[in-house]
This record gives sequence, structure tokens and C-alpha cells, in this order.
Amino acid sequence: MNDFNISSDPFNIVWMRRDLRLDENIALQAAQCQNLPIQIIFIFDTNILEWSEKDDVIWCNIIHQILERIDQQLKKK
Repeated sequence: MNDFNISSDPFNIVWMRRDLRLDENIALQAAQCQNLPIQIIFIFDTNILEWSEKDDVIWCNIIHQILERIDQQLKKK
């Protein structure tokens, strides 16, 4: 998750906020159609936890695990 390189060449940024999926992710699919490199980012926003009744620490751990899994899937591609 620390492989962020900035280039002067055009690229797309896909901000994963609530939809933490690679499959059937509309923003990611739209970016892929443009034939440009894609940088996927996740900015942790505590507002996404407002709907949760669970402890924030639990959700932070769940989100971290999901992001680790996404990172591993992307490294395989």
C-alpha cells in the first residue's frame, strides 16, 4: 500500500470510500475504460462509521483487513 508514484503522465484516481470491492466497482470500471493507469486510494473518513453501532476500533480493524486483501489482489494482477 506504499507504492504511490506520481507521474506527469495522465492517470485516473479511484477513491474507494464505501465500496471496498474490486469486482463490480462502478468507479473502477469507468476508470478501466479510459486505458490510463489507475491509482486506487483510500482516505479514512470517520463519517463512514456514523451508521455503525459497533465500536469504531472494530470497524477500523475490519476496514484495514479489507484493504490488505485488496492490496494483495492488486499485486497478483
